[in-house]
Amino acid sequence: MKVINETIQYSATDLVNFVQCNHLTTLDLKAFRKELKKPIYKTQFTQMLQEKGQEFEDSFLKELESNGKQVVRITQHSPHAEESTVKAMKSGAEVIYQACLQSDLFQGWADFLIKVDKPSDFGKWSYEVVDTKLASETKANAVIQICLYSQILENYQGVLPEYMHIKKPSGDEPPFRVNDYISYLRTIQKRFFDFIENPKGTYPEPVSHCEICTWWEICNQQRRNDDHLSFVAGLGKTHTHTLRENSVVSLEELATLSIPIPFKPSRGSVQTYNKLVHQASMQKTSRDANAPFFEVLYSDENQGLWKLPEPTKDDIYFDLEGDPMVGDAGREYIFGWICNGEYHIVWAETADDEKKAFEDFLAISDKKVAW
Repeated sequence: MKVINETIQYSATDLVNFVQCNHLTTLDLKAFRKELKKPIYKTQFTQMLQEKGQEFEDSFLKELESNGKQVVRITQHSPHAEESTVKAMKSGAEVIYQACLQSDLFQGWADFLIKVDKPSDFGKWSYEVVDTKLASETKANAVIQICLYSQILENYQGVLPEYMHIKKPSGDEPPFRVNDYISYLRTIQKRFFDFIENPKGTYPEPVSHCEICTWWEICNQQRRNDDHLSFVAGLGKTHTHTLRENSVVSLEELATLSIPIPFKPSRGSVQTYNKLVHQASMQKTSRDANAPFFEVLYSDENQGLWKLPEPTKDDIYFDLEGDPMVGDAGREYIFGWICNGEYHIVWAETADDEKKAFEDFLAISDKKVAW
């Protein structure tokens, strides 16, 4: 969010954040209005993700240039960035890197614009958006982002791009048809601006985005102060909703319920909620005593691990160590196992090493490999 010519201009991130969590938008608005100071929250993992993302973006840029593509690089944060982007589009540049796109209400930086043979106000060509993403699976937020850039791009070239693209380390996604998503984008934008103009009370309910959110510590502290139900192990959103329908709003309140529970849940079984009450009770006991509290589970010789066959001298105890940040898709870099009283370890420092370690380990059962 920033002010341009006395008008608030929002980014693609602002819109995506709203989809992820309305409370995040509430906090961002307060920070924008100087009512709160926006924290800086980074973990080593998020820092590594950011660095890996930039490395992949740089590698794709080099790939385009090595293939002979004419690439125009836009200088980020330059006061003339938008002007330079428009000039490059009008000149028919094959690729525009870090294109600055602005509309009356939104602005953003598209990773790449690629020239396609579709007539526009520029001439016999027009442009489509390409974004680089590390994720192995394309998430809805990534599609929303490139759809927004495609929408803004129409303002410049007079035609809506036909396709938009996501480049991933694991391979290219099939192109996304802009018209398949543009109506959903407009619906989200309407909800976003309705929220901005008519703000409603929000609460920091835990969502998946919390893992990388800059406001996480503040929101988590509020949930701690409120003894939020989400701190009960095994309790999900559906359980939270049902418990609140029955005036149970905290871990302590859940822990003090009687078993069986004194209400019929609208979703799920009574048995499930009985277990949650017991779990909350154990956690409360541990918290009150400031010491670990546990119960030994009932052992049934006809269930669970008891059903495993008796040990033999040829049993193999196998373990892997991996790092998801190595290479394009992560790497299992240690294969270790114990068999016949001997410990074996194989280090895999390259993708080929990893493949061979996997194949050799599987070959043990056929006695094809002697270690």
